[in-house]
Formats: sequence, structure tokens, C-alpha cells
Amino acid sequence: EEEGDATVTFVELFFDLVFVFSIVQLSHTLSRNYSALGVIRSSTLILTVWWSWIYTTWVTNWVHPESGVGRVMLCGLMFLGLLGSTSIPDAFGSRAWVFATSHTLSQVGRSATVAYLMRRWDNVHALNFCRITVWLAVAAPLWLAGAASPTCRLAWWLAALGIEYVGPMAGFWLPGLGHSASEQWDVIGGHLAERCALFVIICLGETILVTGQLYSASPRTPCHDLAFA
Repeated sequence: EEEGDATVTFVELFFDLVFVFSIVQLSHTLSRNYSALGVIRSSTLILTVWWSWIYTTWVTNWVHPESGVGRVMLCGLMFLGLLGSTSIPDAFGSRAWVFATSHTLSQVGRSATVAYLMRRWDNVHALNFCRITVWLAVAAPLWLAGAASPTCRLAWWLAALGIEYVGPMAGFWLPGLGHSASEQWDVIGGHLAERCALFVIICLGETILVTGQLYSASPRTPCHDLAFA
């Protein structure tokens, strides 16, 4: 993207809607299971969804979403995100493979694609995204192992999530390649801030719609009126 360009494009907002749907799915899933295990499982899923969104938002600093490649990449990630979102209510049940596979393909596929594109004009960032791809590829078998193991699913997925979160803290260090230096990442802070702000606004808008819909369909009682107020 052009230096200092903080404009959020329509395709990015459309992409965000998929993840707002994920947040709605997560809230409904948690509301049906308020146990300690339910909280841990829901927290694992929301951290997974959030991290996938953050990675994609971050990548648009280098791949403009209005370019042909950017649109194709975001549309592919939207499709995978939608698959993952629909599987959230039963991610720890029969839809585990859908959730794990869609997340793995999103993470590894996005970073590998950007690494391939970067090699043409920016060897430094190409190397950095190669490091990221390797870290995410290391986590991928753990996601799939969790999907294949119902009894140990949470443990496998927490381990995979830990690798994905530790990677940036370690500078995506790899043997022989070293780590990525923070000064190499020319991130447009204004763009990230605008994306996060708009994402929160969309989530709040969805909350208002759901609240209004439920209130209009509920019987008019003092308790319902007080809760709505």
C-alpha cells in the first residue's frame, strides 16, 4: 500500500463481516455452555478467530486489497473464514475437521502467498513471510491432530495456538535464518487502527440488531423493558 494510506476499502469491510459472524457464533456458543470448560473452549476459539483476523489485517499493509491479487486472496480467505464460522457451534464436536482445516489453510495459505508475491520486489519481506509460513506450518499438524482426537482436542489446539502466538514474540526465529527485526516491518499504524475501530463498530451494530430483534419478539413485561433499557 502507499505509505501513510490508512483508507479502509470496501472489500476489507466485507471481509470483516465474516468475522463479525464468527463473534456472533461464539457468543451464542458460550451462552449455551456457561461451565468452566465452556469458557475455556470459547476462549480458545475466539483467540483463534481473532488471530486469523489480525494476520489478514496486518498483511494488507503490503498487499493492497483493491489490487487483483489482493481481492482474490481476501475472497479466498472470506470463504475459508465462513466455513470456519459455520463450524464454531460444534467445533469441539462433529465439525472439528472443518474448523481446523479452514483455519490451517487460511494461516498457511495467506502467508505462503504473500511470501511468493514478495520475492519479486522485496527480498527482506519475502524472507520474513517465509519465516511466518514455517511457524504456522509447524502449528498446522497440531490443529489437525486435535480434530482427529476428540478426547485431547483442547490440549492439541491450545498447543497449536500457543505456537502461533509465540511466533511474533520470538521474531519468527528459524535455525539458519535468524529472527525478523521489528524495524523491518513498515506497518501503517493508521490503517490498523482504522480497521480495528470499524470492526468494533460493526460488532456493536450487530449487537444492536440482535437486541432489538429479540426485544420486539418478546412479551412486553416490566422485566423485559428494564433489561432492554
